[in-house]
Order: sequence, then C-alpha cells, then structure tokens
Amino acid sequence: MLGHSYFSIGDGETAKKNFAKAFKLKDGRVTQEENFQITAYYHSYITGNLEKETAVLVLYQQAFPRSVSAANRLGIAYMMSGRKEEALQQFNWAIAHSPVPSAHYYSNAAQALLVMDRFDQAKKLLDQWAQKGSLAPFQREMRYRIAFFENDTAMMEKLAREIPADDIRWQELQLQMAFLRGDLSKLRSLSQTMLDQDKRAKQMENAAADLALHAQLEAFLGNHALALKLCRQATEMNQDSAGELWHCAEAFAYGGDVADAQVLTTKLDRMCPEDTIQQKVFLQVMRSYVESARGDAAKAVDLLTPTLSYRSTLDINYQLAQAYLAEREPAKAAAQSEELLGHRGSGWWHIYAPLAQLDLARAYAMQGDVEKSRKAYDDFFTTWKAADPQIPLLVQAKAEYKKLGATASRASLSPPLSLN
Repeated sequence: MLGHSYFSIGDGETAKKNFAKAFKLKDGRVTQEENFQITAYYHSYITGNLEKETAVLVLYQQAFPRSVSAANRLGIAYMMSGRKEEALQQFNWAIAHSPVPSAHYYSNAAQALLVMDRFDQAKKLLDQWAQKGSLAPFQREMRYRIAFFENDTAMMEKLAREIPADDIRWQELQLQMAFLRGDLSKLRSLSQTMLDQDKRAKQMENAAADLALHAQLEAFLGNHALALKLCRQATEMNQDSAGELWHCAEAFAYGGDVADAQVLTTKLDRMCPEDTIQQKVFLQVMRSYVESARGDAAKAVDLLTPTLSYRSTLDINYQLAQAYLAEREPAKAAAQSEELLGHRGSGWWHIYAPLAQLDLARAYAMQGDVEKSRKAYDDFFTTWKAADPQIPLLVQAKAEYKKLGATASRASLSPPLSLN
C-alpha cells in the first residue's frame, strides 16, 4: 500500500522499491488475496510483464469473484493491452458492486470512456462522482479535457481554480496545451517549473524524464540543437527511466544523432526484458525512429505495423504517417493522420494534433489534391494562429504553403521535415 501511495503522488522510484520489497516478503506472511494483489502489483510495476499480470488477475478474480479490487486491476491490465471494452466492463462492475463508492473506479471507467472518445458518458460519470465526493485532481484534469473539447470556458476556468498548481498531471496537461497553441515561451516556462519542482523534491528520476520530455517536444518543433542539449543533460543524471530513454531516443533520432538513439534503445531493451509494452510497442517505435533517421522508411513501417494490432496509440499513428510520407505513400500517410485526429480522447492528442494536420496537408499535396491540401494547411495555421513565428516547423510549413499555390506537381513540394 505504501508503494501504491508513492506511485499516486508521482514518486515512481520509491514506489517500485516498496512493491519489490512486498513481493520479496510475501510468502507465508500474507493471505491468499493479498498474495494475488502483491504479485499483480509486482508484474505491473517491476517486471512490466502484462501477460503474467493478467494471468494472476484472472486467477484472483476466479478465486474471489466478489472482489472489486480484482475487477479494477484486471480492467487496468485490459486497458494496457488495448482491450478497452473488456476493461470498461470490469470498471463498471467494480462501481456497481463496491461496498462504498470509490473515486478510483469512477476515474478508471471515465478514463476508458475518454480514450474511446465517448465524452458524454465520461462527463456523466465524472459528474456522478462529483455528487458523491469531491473530484480528485486526476478527475478534474479529465473533466477539463472534456470541457476543452466542448468549448466550455466557464467549466475550464472553474476547474483551473480547483486543481493544485503543482499537480504534475495538471502541469503536463498545460504543457500539452501550450504545444497545441504553438506557445513556445509558455512551453519552456512550464518545463522549467516542472524541472525545478522535481529537484526541490529530490526526485531526480522525474527530473531527467521531464528534461527528456522537453527535448522531445523541441525536436518535434525542429529545434534540434536545443533538443540534443536537453537530452544530454538528462542522460548525464544517470537515472535511465523508461520515459527518459523513450523521449530522448526520439529526440536524438529527429536531430540526426542515430548513434545515441541506438544506444538508448539498446539500454531500454536490456532494462526491460520482460516488459510487454516496452518490448512490443515502445521499443519497436524507438527502433523505427532509428531506421527512419537512417533513411530506411520501409523498415520503419515494418517495425510499426505490428504494434497497431497490439495497442493503438497516437505516437504510432504519427510515426507511421511520417514513414509513409518518406516512402511516397500519401494515401496511407493521410489515413494514419486522419485516424490520429479522430481520437481526441487519447493521451497526447494535444501534442500530435497540429503535427497530424501538417502531415495531412503534405499527404494531400503529394497526391496532387491542392484543395484538400490547402484546407489541411489552413487548419494547421488556425491551430497555430498565435504560435511563435520562429518555430522551424511553422516556417517550413509556410514555405510549403506558398509553393502549393504555384503548382500542384509533386516536384514543387518540400519534403516532410527531415529527421536528419
């Protein structure tokens, strides 16, 4: 329980130490139900082996069919596997059968609905919980996302007053919103605030991960020199969290530093030999960055395609669109971008949405469809209407737009933003 508490406040490093200690001490000291719980937590947070975790939870639910804890944990495992409807069924069962109302079960069900873009149902569930107890920061953050898509500024302002300013999820959401607007000054200010907060709390693993996140976002914008600098600062901290390695591998690849991107990919592979999501999804995406940076877009596509059947995420859609553009397959690139833009409830939509709008414009231009391309460019420019005009990605997009008016031929268009 101490491990779970540390995880809830964002101290993943201390949480893992407690989960590992509990697993080591459990034999002969706990009940059968507690043994199931401790083993499931161990695989969830230590090994990352989703298959083993799910198997334990299925047995847990069979042995204790009235356990709402088993249903909730199994729902989380199903969500991680991309089995969203099954996850929602487990969460709803937990809500209906919990002896007392639980914020966790309402939150998890609302999150599943949000990921499935069922905003009305997610909002209804969160509002139901608000009648039973106060919304936790995580619930307010979800409610804020929904209000944003509904253009409910009054609700957004109300929630912004209620969420603690130092809440990490709230800060990350505001960071995403700043990127969505192209507000580079706000993005950098928030990144520094998060970094300072981590250092004050002596959470250096979080500090390195936040530096890496900032680097990844700068790389998306085309600020490669700064992205590489931030990643080198992060790696010098010697924390090597999965998040840090993931973000910096991408930033290095986008900046043309293939060697360092490969080093981080190999390191994560060795760190997480059992971790299902790392092995089957994120490492494949990281390897695709490396192949794209080397100019082998076809291999990047081959690496990415299997991940979609396992777990669909926006970063995979985005990277596939980039690879298809490099492969001169605009119809497939457009399909990935449209898929991405259609899933507004997924995490990081605010980051990938403007990037997908630009990729869509480029895909239509490559197909020779000037009207659709112009519309997609206009959508991108509208999204970034107040963006910093010096952002390299925006400068290149404006240059492409000017050429679009001159001729519809493929030869007149600038290639997608290079990874080199």
